[in-house]
Amino acid sequence: MGYTDFLQVAIKEAKEETGINTVTALTKNIVSIDILPVYGHVRRNKYINAHLHLSIAYVFIANEKERLIVKKDENSDVTWFSLDKFTEDYFDVKDVYLCNKLIHRTKQINNNRAFY
Repeated sequence: MGYTDFLQVAIKEAKEETGINTVTALTKNIVSIDILPVYGHVRRNKYINAHLHLSIAYVFIANEKERLIVKKDENSDVTWFSLDKFTEDYFDVKDVYLCNKLIHRTKQINNNRAFY
């Protein structure tokens, strides 16, 4: 039986794809919903046609001292890095846009908490 709670699915995925054991949601609310293009590419010696992904994003808090684990079937690399690395020098322009959008929304959430 599959998960029907998007937040629980996101937590499960975050743990599986990074190897982190403890992940806490900044908020239980969805932070961003996007339709992302995936261009045709080869994966595991098989051609994957171009398609669209519906991305439902949450923001998580984790301890940067936790050890990250590369899992060949989940990711090609995973590492901790500072926010100033979210530039086109390091990432694709579409990824930079999306990451900066999430950073902006995270700051908005934190600023709004100051009023409660």
